[in-house]
Amino acid sequence: MFKRLGELPVGALVKDPETTYYGKPIVWKIADKNHSGYPANSVTLITDKLIGAKTFDGKELKNSDSSRRDYGNNYYKYSNILQWLNSDAKDWYKPMHNADAPPSSGNIGSGSPYDKEAGFLTNFSAGFKREAMPTSLKTVRPSLDGGGSESVESKFFLASTTEVGLANENGIAEGSKLAVFTDDSSRKAILTDEAVKNSSYSDSGFKGGNYWRWWLRTPYTSYSYYVRFVLSDGTLDWYNAYYGSRGLRPLCNLKSGILVSENKDSDGAYVITWNRVPIIESTNKDNMGQQDKEFSFDYKVIEEDEGQTLRVEEYINDTKIKDFSAKSGSTYTYNLERLTYQKLPNGNHKVKIVAIDSEGGVTEKVFNFSKNETKILFELEKPLEADGMVTKALITMVGSIPEKAILKVEACNNGHDKNPTWEDVTTKVIKERKIFFANKQKTAEKWGVNIRVSVDRNGEKGQCQILSIGGNFE
Repeated sequence: MFKRLGELPVGALVKDPETTYYGKPIVWKIADKNHSGYPANSVTLITDKLIGAKTFDGKELKNSDSSRRDYGNNYYKYSNILQWLNSDAKDWYKPMHNADAPPSSGNIGSGSPYDKEAGFLTNFSAGFKREAMPTSLKTVRPSLDGGGSESVESKFFLASTTEVGLANENGIAEGSKLAVFTDDSSRKAILTDEAVKNSSYSDSGFKGGNYWRWWLRTPYTSYSYYVRFVLSDGTLDWYNAYYGSRGLRPLCNLKSGILVSENKDSDGAYVITWNRVPIIESTNKDNMGQQDKEFSFDYKVIEEDEGQTLRVEEYINDTKIKDFSAKSGSTYTYNLERLTYQKLPNGNHKVKIVAIDSEGGVTEKVFNFSKNETKILFELEKPLEADGMVTKALITMVGSIPEKAILKVEACNNGHDKNPTWEDVTTKVIKERKIFFANKQKTAEKWGVNIRVSVDRNGEKGQCQILSIGGNFE
């Protein structure tokens, strides 16, 4: 059994066993859901612990700014860390501007270089890399680079001072606070053993299980080389971009419909399964407007994961009208039949199509329409067969007709004729009295009884419907 990622609360832990760093699965914490400014229907994840210690950006020996030559560049858009976080290449580093330089041993202030380390995504599962959602982030620019802010898009990113609930840099809000961050304590994060073992940095407090400092993406805008970070006590500080002892706590966004295990594993985490939900495609408009009769439209269902089966359910409002096995890539037709349409009251309605794969992936597509009929007119699809000429009948009708609406019920005993002889039997149907047919002739080979009904609202409000009509004859 599975749950949806979006069903888990903020603060819950999740992991993908096939997505690792330093040989260990990365455990993520849900930082928020449907966060303002982030992709729609997304869940924001942040690593639960500090999974590494890295330089934000290395020294740039060719930079005209002396501070960036000596202490690195605090411009997030061009930072080494952003490029590395979003690469699955062995040789990930590519110059981002003319003075750019890699985080090599000669360009960092402490800790370990990572220019020769493969990109962060190298050991991510194909599902995680595929499903991570591109996210556009409002990011402050250093004053040297024009100040103000800009949008930087990536799948994996660092949090801003605003997003962790600390001060807005230079009065500019870089997004909004993530729900998981409520106070200093909520910002505190501990180092993994692997983060410490794979860094050459040495400090009495730099130990696995200890609270430690971690980088944000926000520059200290008055300077060209200082970058904001969270201290081990959850408060705000800043330091040189080239310093390699600050912890790494990346974020990403995943779709809320992604499946996770129903129960937690030994790490206290829900385990992600990378089942892609089915796709429903249709050229039909989601808002179909007002419909005045029964209708149909085509749609296609697609399952992108190999080896899975598909089931489709069709609904009118919340009532299922059809359920069948489907084939990926095939086109099907939704038919709202006449009798079903006639039973719908005036007002807003919806057609819903649900596609379900064998791994529990679910997609639904809704088409909205409205009905506003002021008249009803229908007759039996086929006359009721009779062995001989019908001379009398009793017709009963169940429905709800407003008081001043105009109702007309007609019946005939030569229903197979090209032009049947319709007789007005409204009063007798209302009073539930026997009907005596005046007609004694037919042109068709056989006799047959037919009934037709018309209702005109005549300006009346309220429910107006015919639920059933029937009777007997002789």
